[in-house]
Amino acid sequence: LTRSSQGTDVSTLSTDVGTATDLVSAVADYDSRLVNVTGVASEAFAASGQGFQRAAITTAGITADPNLQFRAPAALVDALDMVHTCTFALTNVPVGRFNAQTQLPAYVSGDVTISTCPAPVVTTAVATSSTQVTMTLSRHLDPITVAANGSDFTFDNGLTASGAVVSGKTITL
Repeated sequence: LTRSSQGTDVSTLSTDVGTATDLVSAVADYDSRLVNVTGVASEAFAASGQGFQRAAITTAGITADPNLQFRAPAALVDALDMVHTCTFALTNVPVGRFNAQTQLPAYVSGDVTISTCPAPVVTTAVATSSTQVTMTLSRHLDPITVAANGSDFTFDNGLTASGAVVSGKTITL
């Protein structure tokens, strides 16, 4: 086996299928073809084989078809913090299939661009001591968006926050 090139721009070989209405019904026509598509995760991500996750997606051409799916390594889904209702664009990805499912994969962060996702919400808040509260969020939070002195948080009954530490999906006050 001899590799003749690598890193070649393949964008001229890619087809935009964002408005295609037959990605699922005519998957054989698209199988292994390089495509570009914009979509919205229309359900929560779930396991899809060892180390992978998938979610049904909606595109401009197809809505409410559970057999049109975005699939990626679980580590990539987590790193991109993708959740239900995130809007994304896939670029130069090969169409795959698994039984009746048309799968649009991302293997590396360069394959997918996230344009919008829902804001994180507090899922739990627990007093871990008499002077500390740990909040868990639904999504990762960028630490630079939270003031380290705790001034972003308010309490009642005279309580105040004197510091805030962000780590992934948790904030310790």
